[in-house]
Amino acid sequence: MLLSIAAPKTPGGRVYRLSPNEEALPRHFVIGNVVGAIELTAELRQRMKLNPRSSQTVCPYSGTVADDEEFLHPDDRKAAIETVRHAALEDMRDAFSDMLKDVFRPTSGRGSAITISAKVAPRAPEPRPPVLSRDLMRQLICDHCGRDYGVFAIALFCPDCGAPNLRLHFSREAELVEDQVALAAENAEANEELAYRLMGNAHEDVLTALEATLKTTYLYGIAQTGGGSVPKVGNEFQNIEKARKRFLELALDPFGRLSESDLEELQLNIQKRHIIGHNLGIIDDRFANHDGDAKLGETVELVGEDIRRFAAIGQIVVDRLDGWLCGTPSPTIGASAVSANPRARVVDAEDPKGLKSLNLGLSLLARKIGLWVAERSLDGRNGYVRSIQCREGIRQCFGEGT
Repeated sequence: MLLSIAAPKTPGGRVYRLSPNEEALPRHFVIGNVVGAIELTAELRQRMKLNPRSSQTVCPYSGTVADDEEFLHPDDRKAAIETVRHAALEDMRDAFSDMLKDVFRPTSGRGSAITISAKVAPRAPEPRPPVLSRDLMRQLICDHCGRDYGVFAIALFCPDCGAPNLRLHFSREAELVEDQVALAAENAEANEELAYRLMGNAHEDVLTALEATLKTTYLYGIAQTGGGSVPKVGNEFQNIEKARKRFLELALDPFGRLSESDLEELQLNIQKRHIIGHNLGIIDDRFANHDGDAKLGETVELVGEDIRRFAAIGQIVVDRLDGWLCGTPSPTIGASAVSANPRARVVDAEDPKGLKSLNLGLSLLARKIGLWVAERSLDGRNGYVRSIQCREGIRQCFGEGT
Protein backbone atom coordinates (compact mmCIF):
# COMPACT_ATOMS: atom_id res chain seq x y z
CA MET A 1 0.00 0.00 0.00
CA LEU A 2 1.31 3.46 -0.94
CA LEU A 3 0.34 6.49 1.09
CA SER A 4 0.66 10.10 0.02
CA ILE A 5 0.41 12.79 2.69
CA ALA A 6 0.08 16.40 1.59
CA ALA A 7 2.60 18.72 3.20
CA PRO A 8 1.07 21.10 5.75
CA LYS A 9 0.77 24.69 4.62
CA THR A 10 1.42 28.02 6.29
CA PRO A 11 -1.38 30.56 6.74
CA GLY A 12 -0.25 32.07 3.43
CA GLY A 13 -0.62 28.74 1.59
CA ARG A 14 3.10 27.95 1.39
CA VAL A 15 5.00 24.78 2.33
CA TYR A 16 8.29 24.36 4.20
CA ARG A 17 11.51 23.56 2.38
CA LEU A 18 15.04 22.93 3.67
CA SER A 19 18.12 23.14 1.47
CA PRO A 20 20.14 19.90 1.24
CA ASN A 21 23.24 22.12 1.21
CA GLU A 22 24.20 22.29 4.89
CA GLU A 23 26.48 25.26 4.23
CA ALA A 24 23.64 27.35 2.78
CA LEU A 25 22.55 28.95 6.03
CA PRO A 26 19.83 29.51 7.11
CA ARG A 27 18.68 26.77 4.65
CA HIS A 28 14.98 27.13 5.55
CA PHE A 29 12.52 28.76 3.13
CA VAL A 30 8.88 28.44 2.09
CA ILE A 31 7.42 28.09 -1.40
CA GLY A 32 3.88 28.87 -2.53
CA ASN A 33 1.82 28.91 -5.69
CA VAL A 34 2.47 30.51 -9.06
CA VAL A 35 1.13 34.05 -8.99
CA GLY A 36 0.34 35.88 -12.19
CA ALA A 37 1.02 34.99 -15.79
CA ILE A 38 4.50 35.90 -17.04
CA GLU A 39 5.54 35.27 -20.63
CA LEU A 40 8.72 33.20 -20.55
CA THR A 41 10.79 35.10 -23.09
CA ALA A 42 14.22 34.02 -24.30
CA GLU A 43 15.80 36.80 -22.20
CA LEU A 44 14.15 35.49 -19.04
CA ARG A 45 14.98 31.85 -19.76
CA GLN A 46 18.62 32.77 -20.29
CA ARG A 47 18.83 33.75 -16.62
CA MET A 48 17.15 30.60 -15.26
CA LYS A 49 18.78 27.48 -13.88
CA LEU A 50 15.67 25.34 -14.48
CA ASN A 51 12.46 25.31 -16.44
CA PRO A 52 9.78 26.56 -14.05
CA ARG A 53 7.44 23.97 -12.50
CA SER A 54 9.95 21.16 -12.91
CA SER A 55 10.47 18.31 -10.44
CA GLN A 56 13.54 20.04 -9.03
CA THR A 57 14.09 22.94 -6.65
CA VAL A 58 16.84 25.55 -6.37
CA CYS A 59 18.27 26.55 -3.00
CA PRO A 60 17.65 30.32 -2.85
CA TYR A 61 20.73 30.84 -0.66
CA SER A 62 23.35 28.85 -2.53
CA GLY A 63 21.94 27.98 -5.96
CA THR A 64 22.15 24.24 -5.25
CA VAL A 65 19.82 22.28 -7.56
CA ALA A 66 18.30 18.97 -6.44
CA ASP A 67 15.12 16.91 -6.71
CA ASP A 68 12.09 18.21 -4.84
CA GLU A 69 12.24 15.28 -2.39
CA GLU A 70 15.66 16.38 -1.18
CA PHE A 71 14.18 19.68 -0.04
CA LEU A 72 11.56 18.01 2.16
CA HIS A 73 11.62 19.72 5.53
CA PRO A 74 12.20 17.30 8.45
CA ASP A 75 9.35 18.91 10.40
CA ASP A 76 6.96 18.03 7.56
CA ARG A 77 8.34 14.49 7.45
CA LYS A 78 7.69 14.12 11.19
CA ALA A 79 4.21 15.58 10.76
CA ALA A 80 3.41 13.08 8.00
CA ILE A 81 4.62 10.14 10.09
CA GLU A 82 2.62 11.36 13.08
CA THR A 83 -0.48 11.75 10.90
CA VAL A 84 -0.16 8.16 9.61
CA ARG A 85 0.54 6.84 13.13
CA HIS A 86 -2.52 8.60 14.47
CA ALA A 87 -4.75 7.26 11.69
CA ALA A 88 -3.38 3.71 12.13
CA LEU A 89 -3.99 3.74 15.88
CA GLU A 90 -7.54 5.01 15.38
CA ASP A 91 -8.24 2.22 12.86
CA MET A 92 -6.77 -0.42 15.19
CA ARG A 93 -8.83 0.81 18.11
CA ASP A 94 -11.98 0.70 16.01
CA ALA A 95 -11.13 -2.82 14.78
CA PHE A 96 -10.52 -4.18 18.29
CA SER A 97 -13.68 -2.52 19.52
CA ASP A 98 -15.71 -4.33 16.84
CA MET A 99 -13.99 -7.64 17.69
CA LEU A 100 -14.83 -7.32 21.36
CA LYS A 101 -18.47 -6.67 20.57
CA ASP A 102 -18.63 -10.03 18.75
CA VAL A 103 -16.63 -11.98 21.38
CA PHE A 104 -18.58 -10.84 24.40
CA ARG A 105 -22.12 -11.22 23.23
CA PRO A 106 -24.47 -12.14 26.12
CA THR A 107 -24.30 -15.92 26.77
CA SER A 108 -25.55 -18.28 29.47
CA GLY A 109 -25.25 -22.03 30.04
CA ARG A 110 -28.34 -24.34 29.99
CA GLY A 111 -29.76 -24.54 33.44
CA SER A 112 -27.13 -22.11 34.74
CA ALA A 113 -27.88 -19.03 36.75
CA ILE A 114 -24.71 -17.32 35.50
CA THR A 115 -24.86 -14.98 32.49
CA ILE A 116 -21.70 -13.55 30.86
CA SER A 117 -21.93 -10.28 28.94
CA ALA A 118 -19.71 -7.31 28.11
CA LYS A 119 -20.43 -3.81 26.95
CA VAL A 120 -17.95 -1.81 24.87
CA ALA A 121 -18.36 1.84 25.73
CA PRO A 122 -18.03 4.34 22.87
CA ARG A 123 -14.69 6.12 22.90
CA ALA A 124 -14.09 9.66 21.82
CA PRO A 125 -11.45 9.75 19.05
CA GLU A 126 -8.17 11.41 19.87
CA PRO A 127 -7.64 14.76 18.17
CA ARG A 128 -5.51 14.78 15.07
CA PRO A 129 -1.98 16.00 15.86
CA PRO A 130 -1.69 19.71 15.04
CA VAL A 131 0.90 20.98 12.56
CA LEU A 132 2.13 24.52 13.14
CA SER A 133 3.64 26.24 10.11
CA ARG A 134 4.36 29.91 9.71
CA ASP A 135 5.25 32.22 6.87
CA LEU A 136 8.59 34.01 6.73
CA MET A 137 8.95 37.77 6.93
CA ARG A 138 10.49 38.36 3.49
CA GLN A 139 7.94 37.29 0.89
CA LEU A 140 8.64 37.72 -2.82
CA ILE A 141 7.20 36.86 -6.19
CA CYS A 142 9.75 35.97 -8.87
CA ASP A 143 9.47 38.42 -11.77
CA HIS A 144 10.81 35.71 -14.11
CA CYS A 145 8.41 32.81 -13.46
CA GLY A 146 5.77 34.22 -11.09
CA ARG A 147 6.48 31.86 -8.20
CA ASP A 148 5.52 33.07 -4.71
CA TYR A 149 8.03 32.21 -1.97
CA GLY A 150 9.46 33.39 1.34
CA VAL A 151 13.01 33.48 2.69
CA PHE A 152 15.03 34.80 5.60
CA ALA A 153 16.66 38.17 5.00
CA ILE A 154 18.50 38.03 1.66
CA ALA A 155 18.51 35.18 -0.83
CA LEU A 156 20.03 35.02 -4.29
CA PHE A 157 17.80 32.84 -6.47
CA CYS A 158 14.19 31.92 -7.12
CA PRO A 159 13.58 28.38 -5.76
CA ASP A 160 11.42 27.49 -8.77
CA CYS A 161 13.34 28.66 -11.85
CA GLY A 162 16.68 29.61 -10.26
CA ALA A 163 16.80 33.09 -11.77
CA PRO A 164 18.67 35.68 -9.67
CA ASN A 165 16.20 37.59 -7.51
CA LEU A 166 18.73 39.67 -5.60
CA ARG A 167 17.47 42.96 -7.00
CA LEU A 168 13.94 42.14 -5.86
CA HIS A 169 15.09 41.99 -2.25
CA PHE A 170 16.59 45.47 -2.40
CA SER A 171 13.57 46.75 -4.30
CA ARG A 172 11.40 45.54 -1.44
CA GLU A 173 13.67 47.34 1.03
CA ALA A 174 13.24 50.52 -1.02
CA GLU A 175 9.47 50.14 -0.76
CA LEU A 176 9.66 49.84 3.02
CA VAL A 177 11.95 52.87 3.17
CA GLU A 178 9.44 54.83 1.10
CA ASP A 179 6.72 53.83 3.58
CA GLN A 180 8.88 55.10 6.45
CA VAL A 181 9.52 58.42 4.70
CA ALA A 182 5.78 58.83 4.07
CA LEU A 183 5.02 58.05 7.71
CA ALA A 184 7.60 60.63 8.82
CA ALA A 185 5.96 63.25 6.60
CA GLU A 186 2.60 62.54 8.24
CA ASN A 187 4.10 63.17 11.69
CA ALA A 188 6.31 66.13 10.74
CA GLU A 189 4.06 68.81 12.25
CA ALA A 190 2.56 66.92 15.19
CA ASN A 191 5.79 65.30 16.40
CA GLU A 192 8.96 66.61 14.79
CA GLU A 193 11.25 64.47 16.93
CA LEU A 194 9.42 61.27 15.99
CA ALA A 195 9.46 62.28 12.31
CA TYR A 196 13.24 62.80 12.43
CA ARG A 197 13.69 59.42 14.11
CA LEU A 198 11.64 57.72 11.39
CA MET A 199 13.68 59.46 8.71
CA GLY A 200 16.89 58.37 10.43
CA ASN A 201 15.73 54.76 10.55
CA ALA A 202 14.76 54.87 6.87
CA HIS A 203 18.16 56.28 5.90
CA GLU A 204 20.00 53.71 8.00
CA ASP A 205 17.93 50.87 6.52
CA VAL A 206 19.12 51.76 3.01
CA LEU A 207 22.78 51.30 3.92
CA THR A 208 22.07 48.21 6.01
CA ALA A 209 20.32 46.57 3.05
CA LEU A 210 23.08 47.57 0.64
CA GLU A 211 25.80 46.33 2.99
CA ALA A 212 24.05 42.98 3.53
CA THR A 213 23.54 42.52 -0.21
CA LEU A 214 27.18 43.25 -1.01
CA LYS A 215 28.34 40.89 1.72
CA THR A 216 25.97 38.07 0.68
CA THR A 217 27.00 38.30 -2.97
CA TYR A 218 30.70 38.44 -2.14
CA LEU A 219 30.55 35.36 0.09
CA TYR A 220 28.59 33.46 -2.57
CA GLY A 221 31.18 34.39 -5.19
CA ILE A 222 34.05 33.28 -2.96
CA ALA A 223 32.27 29.97 -2.29
CA GLN A 224 31.98 29.37 -6.04
CA THR A 225 35.73 29.74 -6.49
CA GLY A 226 36.29 26.75 -4.18
CA GLY A 227 38.86 28.65 -2.18
CA GLY A 228 38.28 26.67 1.00
CA SER A 229 37.54 28.52 4.23
CA VAL A 230 35.14 31.45 4.17
CA PRO A 231 36.97 34.77 4.73
CA LYS A 232 36.01 36.89 7.72
CA VAL A 233 34.42 40.21 6.87
CA GLY A 234 33.41 42.93 9.27
CA ASN A 235 31.89 46.23 8.23
CA GLU A 236 34.10 46.54 5.15
CA PHE A 237 31.09 46.78 2.86
CA GLN A 238 30.11 50.07 4.47
CA ASN A 239 33.16 51.54 2.76
CA ILE A 240 33.32 51.90 -1.02
CA GLU A 241 37.08 51.44 -1.39
CA LYS A 242 37.23 48.46 0.98
CA ALA A 243 34.29 46.85 -0.78
CA ARG A 244 35.96 47.37 -4.16
CA LYS A 245 39.11 45.72 -2.86
CA ARG A 246 37.14 42.68 -1.72
CA PHE A 247 35.32 42.31 -5.05
CA LEU A 248 38.61 42.50 -6.95
CA GLU A 249 38.99 38.88 -5.88
CA LEU A 250 35.97 38.16 -8.10
CA ALA A 251 37.06 40.51 -10.91
CA LEU A 252 33.97 42.63 -10.28
CA ASP A 253 33.44 46.30 -9.46
CA PRO A 254 29.93 46.57 -8.00
CA PHE A 255 30.08 50.37 -8.29
CA GLY A 256 31.23 50.34 -11.91
CA ARG A 257 27.97 51.70 -13.32
CA LEU A 258 27.78 54.71 -11.01
CA SER A 259 28.68 58.18 -12.26
CA GLU A 260 31.13 60.34 -10.33
CA SER A 261 28.28 62.35 -8.84
CA ASP A 262 26.52 59.13 -7.82
CA LEU A 263 29.67 57.90 -6.12
CA GLU A 264 30.08 61.18 -4.24
CA GLU A 265 26.45 61.09 -3.14
CA LEU A 266 26.77 57.47 -2.06
CA GLN A 267 29.90 58.26 -0.05
CA LEU A 268 28.19 61.24 1.61
CA ASN A 269 25.18 59.14 2.60
CA ILE A 270 27.41 56.42 4.03
CA GLN A 271 29.07 59.03 6.23
CA LYS A 272 25.69 60.46 7.13
CA ARG A 273 24.55 57.03 8.26
CA HIS A 274 27.51 56.81 10.64
CA ILE A 275 26.58 60.18 12.14
CA ILE A 276 22.98 59.08 12.64
CA GLY A 277 23.80 55.63 13.98
CA HIS A 278 26.81 56.42 16.15
CA ASN A 279 26.60 60.13 17.01
CA LEU A 280 22.85 60.72 17.45
CA GLY A 281 22.85 62.75 14.24
CA ILE A 282 25.27 65.38 15.57
CA ILE A 283 27.79 66.54 12.92
CA ASP A 284 31.46 65.92 13.75
CA ASP A 285 34.79 66.79 12.07
CA ARG A 286 34.80 63.70 9.89
CA PHE A 287 31.41 64.38 8.37
CA ALA A 288 32.11 68.10 7.98
CA ASN A 289 35.06 67.21 5.73
CA HIS A 290 32.67 65.39 3.36
CA ASP A 291 29.95 68.04 3.35
CA GLY A 292 31.11 71.63 3.05
CA ASP A 293 27.69 72.95 4.14
CA ALA A 294 27.67 70.95 7.38
CA LYS A 295 28.30 72.80 10.66
CA LEU A 296 29.93 71.19 13.67
CA GLY A 297 27.58 70.41 16.55
CA GLU A 298 24.41 70.77 14.52
CA THR A 299 21.99 67.96 13.68
CA VAL A 300 22.51 66.45 10.24
CA GLU A 301 19.68 67.29 7.87
CA LEU A 302 17.48 64.49 6.57
CA VAL A 303 15.30 65.07 3.52
CA GLY A 304 12.91 62.48 2.13
CA GLU A 305 14.01 63.02 -1.45
CA ASP A 306 17.68 62.51 -0.48
CA ILE A 307 16.79 59.18 1.12
CA ARG A 308 14.93 58.10 -2.00
CA ARG A 309 17.94 59.08 -4.09
CA PHE A 310 20.20 57.09 -1.76
CA ALA A 311 17.99 54.03 -2.29
CA ALA A 312 17.96 54.57 -6.07
CA ILE A 313 21.78 54.63 -6.19
CA GLY A 314 21.88 51.49 -4.07
CA GLN A 315 19.47 49.82 -6.52
CA ILE A 316 21.89 50.50 -9.40
CA VAL A 317 24.66 48.74 -7.46
CA VAL A 318 22.44 45.79 -6.60
CA ASP A 319 21.17 45.47 -10.18
CA ARG A 320 24.79 45.07 -11.26
CA LEU A 321 25.34 42.33 -8.67
CA ASP A 322 22.12 40.62 -9.77
CA GLY A 323 23.33 40.54 -13.38
CA TRP A 324 26.74 39.25 -12.37
CA LEU A 325 25.16 36.20 -10.71
CA CYS A 326 24.13 34.75 -14.08
CA GLY A 327 26.19 36.77 -16.54
CA THR A 328 23.39 38.94 -17.91
CA PRO A 329 21.34 41.83 -16.47
CA SER A 330 17.68 41.33 -15.74
CA PRO A 331 15.30 42.45 -18.52
CA THR A 332 12.86 43.47 -15.78
CA ILE A 333 15.00 46.41 -14.63
CA GLY A 334 12.89 49.53 -14.80
CA ALA A 335 9.69 47.55 -15.36
CA SER A 336 6.74 47.43 -13.00
CA ALA A 337 6.94 43.86 -11.74
CA VAL A 338 4.47 42.06 -9.52
CA SER A 339 7.44 40.69 -7.59
CA ALA A 340 8.35 44.18 -6.39
CA ASN A 341 5.25 44.20 -4.20
CA PRO A 342 4.50 40.97 -2.32
CA ARG A 343 1.27 42.53 -1.09
CA ALA A 344 -0.07 42.60 -4.64
CA ARG A 345 -3.23 40.65 -5.46
CA VAL A 346 -2.65 36.94 -5.85
CA VAL A 347 -3.90 35.91 -9.27
CA ASP A 348 -6.21 32.91 -9.56
CA ALA A 349 -4.98 30.76 -12.49
CA GLU A 350 -8.62 29.89 -13.31
CA ASP A 351 -9.70 33.53 -13.05
CA PRO A 352 -6.66 35.71 -13.92
CA LYS A 353 -8.79 38.81 -14.56
CA GLY A 354 -10.60 38.65 -11.23
CA LEU A 355 -14.06 38.12 -12.69
CA LYS A 356 -15.23 36.29 -9.56
CA SER A 357 -14.93 39.51 -7.58
CA LEU A 358 -17.64 41.20 -9.68
CA ASN A 359 -21.06 41.23 -8.01
CA LEU A 360 -23.07 39.93 -11.00
CA GLY A 361 -24.81 36.80 -9.78
CA LEU A 362 -23.32 34.83 -12.70
CA SER A 363 -21.15 31.75 -12.94
CA LEU A 364 -17.47 32.12 -13.80
CA LEU A 365 -18.12 30.66 -17.26
CA ALA A 366 -20.89 33.20 -17.92
CA ARG A 367 -18.57 36.00 -16.82
CA LYS A 368 -15.81 34.76 -19.14
CA ILE A 369 -18.24 34.62 -22.07
CA GLY A 370 -19.47 38.11 -21.29
CA LEU A 371 -15.91 39.42 -21.18
CA TRP A 372 -15.04 37.63 -24.44
CA VAL A 373 -18.07 39.14 -26.20
CA ALA A 374 -17.42 42.60 -24.78
CA GLU A 375 -13.85 42.57 -26.04
CA ARG A 376 -14.95 41.63 -29.58
CA SER A 377 -18.27 43.40 -30.07
CA LEU A 378 -17.95 46.56 -32.14
CA ASP A 379 -21.20 48.22 -31.01
CA GLY A 380 -21.87 46.52 -27.66
CA ARG A 381 -25.21 45.07 -28.81
CA ASN A 382 -26.31 41.56 -27.91
CA GLY A 383 -27.15 40.65 -31.49
CA TYR A 384 -23.49 39.82 -31.93
CA VAL A 385 -23.89 36.87 -29.55
CA ARG A 386 -26.36 35.12 -31.82
CA SER A 387 -24.00 34.92 -34.77
CA ILE A 388 -22.48 31.56 -35.70
CA GLN A 389 -19.09 33.21 -35.78
CA CYS A 390 -19.40 34.15 -32.12
CA ARG A 391 -20.62 30.69 -31.08
CA GLU A 392 -17.69 29.09 -32.87
CA GLY A 393 -15.34 31.58 -31.27
CA ILE A 394 -16.68 30.77 -27.81
CA ARG A 395 -16.14 27.06 -28.43
CA GLN A 396 -12.57 27.72 -29.48
CA CYS A 397 -11.96 29.96 -26.50
CA PHE A 398 -13.67 27.95 -23.76
CA GLY A 399 -13.74 24.38 -25.12
CA GLU A 400 -15.97 22.16 -27.25
CA GLY A 401 -18.28 21.40 -24.33
CA THR A 402 -19.27 25.05 -23.90
